[in-house]
Amino acid sequence: MPMEEKLVHRLESAVTRLEALSATGFRSGGPVGTGDGTTVLDPSIIAFDDLMSQFLGKVSSAAEKIGGHVLDITKIVEAAFSAQRELLIKIKETKILVEFKNKDPNHVEWAKALKELYLPGLRDYVKSHYPLGPVWSATGETAVSAPSKAPSPSAPAPPPPPSSLFSSESPQASSSRPTKGMSAVFDEINSGKPVTSGLRKVTDDMKTKNRADRTGVVNAGEKEARVSSPSVSKTGPPKLELQMGRKWVVENQVGEKNLVIDDCDTKQSVYVYGCKSSVLQIKGKVNNITIDKCTKMGVVFAGVVAACEIVNCNGVEVQCQGSAPTISIDNTNGCQLYLNKDSLEGSITTAKSSEINVLVPGDGPDDDWGEHALPQQYAHEYKDGRFVTTPVSHSGA
Repeated sequence: MPMEEKLVHRLESAVTRLEALSATGFRSGGPVGTGDGTTVLDPSIIAFDDLMSQFLGKVSSAAEKIGGHVLDITKIVEAAFSAQRELLIKIKETKILVEFKNKDPNHVEWAKALKELYLPGLRDYVKSHYPLGPVWSATGETAVSAPSKAPSPSAPAPPPPPSSLFSSESPQASSSRPTKGMSAVFDEINSGKPVTSGLRKVTDDMKTKNRADRTGVVNAGEKEARVSSPSVSKTGPPKLELQMGRKWVVENQVGEKNLVIDDCDTKQSVYVYGCKSSVLQIKGKVNNITIDKCTKMGVVFAGVVAACEIVNCNGVEVQCQGSAPTISIDNTNGCQLYLNKDSLEGSITTAKSSEINVLVPGDGPDDDWGEHALPQQYAHEYKDGRFVTTPVSHSGA
């Protein structure tokens, strides 16, 4: 008998017994109830009513839409829950475990067995066979109902029921079935049969080189359409503001030639990000300046306490009118750096950068600025147990 049919049969028997027990009541030395409805208002009974209305109601409404055998089983489940509610009321009214604890051990044994029916009996069954709830049969076969009475000895044995999802199969039965999945593919390949007999043959007109719609030549109109398609810009709104009283933020400025920060002090920092074809003038001395991902950007500052950093930029011009202990240039292509006499004693650090030119003032007030290109190629030679690095210089003919 399939396990699903066993469960339905046992559920029907339990409903019948609970209904009979609820109709006859329990033999007790005291009254069954007060009759004023106070027993029904017990918190456990109210919680059970909420359980039935919330969850059992959803099951019933879904079963009414399906109908048929599903609706019949759902009605049995509803009757079981109703009988269970009546049983809970009787238990609360008679207080079996307390009243019959020292009088009738049969009542106590029945109450404990009823508890074990749910914990751990029903709980372990659900965890073992339905951890994610009831599932539909994968084979789609219809279950056969169990006979109401046992067959007589003279009657022939009934045929075996169809296989169930939960029926255990012997290793011999499983091995006699045809294999599935990748093992079946390899078995067919190793059998020696012509496995490619059922494949379609590729004709000449189906080959890519002979197809007219795939010549591999890109039309001029298609190429222009690809080139002319504008790229969507993901830049945010332009900003020039002081945040938290300590950090000036200049972001996404395009084509602005008159950006000015004049109300600043040495406790504040300046962060310039994503600007293009703009000029920023910082009239006061600040703590540090960071120029990040800018293109064709000009920055003029009076001086810094810590450092001026240029990161991920292209074609920028930076002029220092005061002192700058450290100037760092990282991952930048094209940078014109103008230094004052007060900033010549500072250090310049470069990494992964090219086309870095530093312009310094001449000796006299009327002398021209001197331009110095920082090297971007280095030669490493192993001497006296260590490598010696020197910049590569190119001499013209």
